[in-house]
Amino acid sequence: MTELRIEDRELTKILYEQLDEYVVETIPHEKLEHVVYTFMSYIRENARDNYDILKLNDVTEWNKEKKILSHNGKIVNLTNKEKQVLSLLFQNINSDISYEQICMELWGEEVCRDRIKTLVKHVRKKLPKNTIKNVFDYGYRIEINY
Repeated sequence: MTELRIEDRELTKILYEQLDEYVVETIPHEKLEHVVYTFMSYIRENARDNYDILKLNDVTEWNKEKKILSHNGKIVNLTNKEKQVLSLLFQNINSDISYEQICMELWGEEVCRDRIKTLVKHVRKKLPKNTIKNVFDYGYRIEINY
């Protein structure tokens, strides 16, 4: 991607003069069109990425759309069930999710709570400490204060 760089003095000139006069006088139409198109493409791509990224702390992120957990920029290996349970919990941040709701989302039927607890135990090891909270005799919740 082409980078757009503006020197400080040029930026100051843009800010203190009328923008339309500066653009018309100093940038050829074709170049301006290319710069605007490149900039808008960059904004579109990054706005979507930023919306889909949930920061858990300084170094850990969850990509909601791609269902990817990363730590220090490296992808954390997750099983399909781990991705599913994280996706469900991250869709319901700071809300209680019942064991039954987890069962129906992941397996489509009631399963033993021990199966869910084992799954969550494995997921917790891959997340920042205290991200998943127990809700006594009910289920779990994700708490993010970052």
